[in-house]
Amino acid sequence: MFRTGVRAILVSGTLFVLSGCATVVHGRTQRLTVVTIPAGAHISIAGMERGISPAVVSVHRKDVGQVMKIAAPGYETEEIVMQRHISKWIATDVLWGASQFLNQGISSSKSRTTAALAISGTTLGIDILTGAAFSQKSGATAPIVLRPTIQP
Repeated sequence: MFRTGVRAILVSGTLFVLSGCATVVHGRTQRLTVVTIPAGAHISIAGMERGISPAVVSVHRKDVGQVMKIAAPGYETEEIVMQRHISKWIATDVLWGASQFLNQGISSSKSRTTAALAISGTTLGIDILTGAAFSQKSGATAPIVLRPTIQP
């Protein structure tokens, strides 16, 4: 009985410490450097003012289709749709899951295989839910060159 309790505590502790590897290392937000020509353009993302270029802005990794607007007096406003991609950090979750199967053995007892699946699913699930499984890309070239407004 005591050994089962200790084993449960060790497994729970391991799951807690190692779960969501990308969440711990990569984080839920991402910093993007925005440089414009001319400098001094207002940067907003999802309708919220984020700064004046050049600037480093923070975006949520989890959000889909965020729009970055860059505006300056006398220039056309640029709208850039952010693109969410799978982060390379997600590979750590896949490798962690694979290591559990190698450690426990696929032909091992049903409870060990279930535990290995639970660990893999937990790490992957946490990273997807927190957004750490993703990265945001603007698709814009740096620096972003604003076009002057044409006067009629």
